Amino acid sequence: MNHLIRNLLIVAVALGAIGLLIGLYLFNKKDPDLAKVKPDYVIDVSSLVGEFSQDENSATTKYVDKVLEVTGSVLSIEPTSDSTMNITLSAENQMTGVICSFKNVSDPSSQNIKEGEILKVRGVCSGMLMDILLNNCVIVR
Repeated sequence: MNHLIRNLLIVAVALGAIGLLIGLYLFNKKDPDLAKVKPDYVIDVSSLVGEFSQDENSATTKYVDKVLEVTGSVLSIEPTSDSTMNITLSAENQMTGVICSFKNVSDPSSQNIKEGEILKVRGVCSGMLMDILLNNCVIVR
């Protein structure tokens, strides 16, 4: 009986250690630098919004968790409190746009982006709420 308890204890400690190592790995895992990643899809805002408007389920299946390179007109630039910046891209006559979230931007004015400018952005699509969301974005020049 002692051998059984000892073996179960060894297995439990080993599984706990493995779980801890996996947790540490995932916690410290960095997002890929999308400036160096080939996009899965290259599309303009109007076409992307059109696909989500026509069939949101199909567009979600096609685009979510994929790297998109989206071109559109800058509707707004919004710094946030946690050193991120959101740029909303839109197309003419559309209520819905694409919100592009940029990390580690301490001064949005340093990016030399102006409202109305045509911008190409690469990011990971996370779906559509009111607008389509792209995360971990980079500007493609």
